[in-house]
Amino acid sequence: MTNGCGYCIASHSAAAAKAGMTPEQFSELMAVVGMANETTVSSTATVCR
Repeated sequence: MTNGCGYCIASHSAAAAKAGMTPEQFSELMAVVGMANETTVSSTATVCR
């Protein structure tokens, strides 16, 4: 989610849904990830290839 890789987002989102994550939980997670990304410079250090 952090680095914006479409494959990673799709893969991890599907796995989370399969494990039972609800859309509401997903929205809350995205809010937390967004806040974390605003407060750390390392969020852009990892690049998915």
